[in-house]
Amino acid sequence: MNRTKRLFVPLSIYDQQAMETLLEKQAAQGWLLSKIGGWFWTFTEIQPQTLQFAVTYFSKATEYDALPTDAQKDKEDLCAGSGWRLAARRHDIQVFYTADADVLPLETDPVVRVASLYRAMVRLTIRPRLFTLVLCLFWLGKYWLDFRHDAIGFLSDSFDILSLPVWFLLLLACLVEPIACLAWHRRAGRAAEEGGLFLSPRIPARVSWILVAVAILLLCLAAFGSPLPPQWYLGWLLICAAAIGGGTWLRKRLREKEYPAGLNQAVTGLMVLAVYTVGIVVLLAVSLGSHLGQPDHVVAGSYEQNGRTYEIYNDPLPLVAEDLTETDARYSRRATAYTSPLLQQSLYEQSPVVPQSAGAPTLRYTIYDTDFAFVQNIVVQQLLDEHQDEVYEDGTVFQDSYSAIDPAPYGAQAAYQLQWSTSGPIPQYLLCWPGRVVELRFAYLIPNEEQLAKAAGILAPTD
Repeated sequence: MNRTKRLFVPLSIYDQQAMETLLEKQAAQGWLLSKIGGWFWTFTEIQPQTLQFAVTYFSKATEYDALPTDAQKDKEDLCAGSGWRLAARRHDIQVFYTADADVLPLETDPVVRVASLYRAMVRLTIRPRLFTLVLCLFWLGKYWLDFRHDAIGFLSDSFDILSLPVWFLLLLACLVEPIACLAWHRRAGRAAEEGGLFLSPRIPARVSWILVAVAILLLCLAAFGSPLPPQWYLGWLLICAAAIGGGTWLRKRLREKEYPAGLNQAVTGLMVLAVYTVGIVVLLAVSLGSHLGQPDHVVAGSYEQNGRTYEIYNDPLPLVAEDLTETDARYSRRATAYTSPLLQQSLYEQSPVVPQSAGAPTLRYTIYDTDFAFVQNIVVQQLLDEHQDEVYEDGTVFQDSYSAIDPAPYGAQAAYQLQWSTSGPIPQYLLCWPGRVVELRFAYLIPNEEQLAKAAGILAPTD
């Protein structure tokens, strides 16, 4: 009974010389290639002997074709007539060997060798990487649009900030090999036509894998920094694994049953899409049902209004209405934070429980903390831009904008108050300190200078 072994072969698919040298060493040790896998190749035990190997490329067959194709059979018969026996085949590679030291090489014309290898590069590397390139550009474009629409929301989203470099790294990873292939084709084509020489390609596949590995590491960091728990991302990975694994299994089964390549590809693609879609729908349903990713609040009770039940929260707030004025109203206090390496956005709300405390002083304020001046400038500019004068069709101008006020009483670098054309200044303020911006809104309370200064003193950064 023949013994077999599997060997890890981390070589570029285009490194013919390295693959042939490896196979010759294995044959000298008593092992002959019998099956070509992705990363692992299978060898069968033989008597140790000196063999020559030839790795050739076949660009006409795909992973969906039943092997061998008629064209592969023709090539194998032709090679057998020249003294070369088939060792193993894959849809993109055929490996031949011979014990005859005087046999003619399979490929002698460098122009033909360059053309054959380049056709394989186009189908196996350049076209698939172009698809990945489009996907990366799509996501980078989406991030840019998200930033343009809501820069504050984008900059305070940890997952977006940490996953943004992922797409840049994947973009570089999918460009490295196609650029190397095109550069090699240009040099090799000229050398083959002008000098009759064949230049072996040096495709830096390891660079791509290093970039992908770094991207995966950043993606894991982004997942752990996201409001969603790690279990959510684990579920997503399992869905991806099920879709890809199921598609691979179905593709092989249909290929073994010799289904047409087009039908195999269509059925496999639909199966992968169906498994992924159903898995995501189930995952989202579970997430919504269990409130995954929702901020945790301290629930202190509930009340009913208009037939609906509302929860009363008692989250700790840095500033409360009681700090500024006397009130015995019953309040719901809620705090929510969004944090990224660039910006922390903390939203605070103290609203009265209605109807018994309706009309009591209400506070709503957002604190933006950052260590980067350019981020603070973006935050301030967006908050100012969100309030612009609005011109109606009859020419009436509704003034809704922040106007600068004296920041000195609040110890701030800059201060603004919102202006409305219908009511003049309203109790909404924008206060800016180094590293911190606060947007403060009052309802049912018009603070005097002393109250506003006290609020600013509480909300100002302590460093």
